[in-house]
Amino acid sequence: MDKLLDNPLMFLLLSLLAACGADDSKGSGDSSPPSTDNQADTGEPSQTQDTAPIVTSSDAPVILAAEAPCAFHDVGDSFYYWSPSATVDDPQGLDTIPPSDFDNTLVMVLDSSGSTIYSAVLACTGKGLCSTYFTESDSHTSCANADQWTFRFQVADEDGNVSEPYEVKGYLVP
Repeated sequence: MDKLLDNPLMFLLLSLLAACGADDSKGSGDSSPPSTDNQADTGEPSQTQDTAPIVTSSDAPVILAAEAPCAFHDVGDSFYYWSPSATVDDPQGLDTIPPSDFDNTLVMVLDSSGSTIYSAVLACTGKGLCSTYFTESDSHTSCANADQWTFRFQVADEDGNVSEPYEVKGYLVP
């Protein structure tokens, strides 16, 4: 991991930057069919059984890994917050992934039926780390049941090539 992001304050600052203007507390209104993928979280890109396979360009970014931790903030105001992040690569180079793409570089929170209940823009660094930050109350996603939420990541490059979705389960940081 690059040294800039090893600094918790810098990581939080980048995450907050991504969250600015990304409030969708009423949900996205996504009408896609519910997921029927009942397989255990393997950290692999996933697709639902009800949809056709996703066709991506060979120039599309690739999500290598992702996580969706929820932690308790207890300095000043106390609250739970999510800090989903993904490590990405792009065959055309990491410099082709813009710092933020409000339409296509996102993390979506899915409920147990596969419906999108919240989405947030990811901020990406030139080193291949994309992240965001939002509170439990803003997203209406309880950290007490963190593993009930599926986080679907997607990243786009400057040419409009979009990665395959990558899903992971949320987890509570002890």
